[in-house]
Amino acid sequence: MPWHAGNFIEKKLRIDDAVGAVAVHGVCGFWSPLAVGLFAAGYPTGLNNVDSSLTGQLYGMMIFLPLGFFGGYIPSWILKKFNLLRVPPEVELEGLDMAEFNADFYPEFDRPAEVIIEPDGTQVPSAPILLEDYANVIHNGNGRAREPSVRG
Repeated sequence: MPWHAGNFIEKKLRIDDAVGAVAVHGVCGFWSPLAVGLFAAGYPTGLNNVDSSLTGQLYGMMIFLPLGFFGGYIPSWILKKFNLLRVPPEVELEGLDMAEFNADFYPEFDRPAEVIIEPDGTQVPSAPILLEDYANVIHNGNGRAREPSVRG
């Protein structure tokens, strides 16, 4: 269920969710109390052994949904408007551990050199091409990616 929600959130709602947190915590967090109301209605729950009900679960969801969603969405939206939500593209290519601590904390995972294969079959480092395309997206001003440049 969360992988379908993740695709919907990223592609249809156009919310950038790099780690799938909205799909996992939001969708599954919405399903969990609903499932308790559907499948455990009438059974005692919690410390006080109060009988659970679908109506009680729906009331709780109506209260906590806006608190959880807007409490995360609004600060993220503000950070995005001030361009503080993401690291610079150079740091993204290098990796945060290398940029911040000058160390790779996962040496067991060998990082292969990232290359782009040109139309003639030659391999070139990807960083200069990706940074050039990123600069073109910024200078175009529309914020939308264009077709990557093809060198040859």
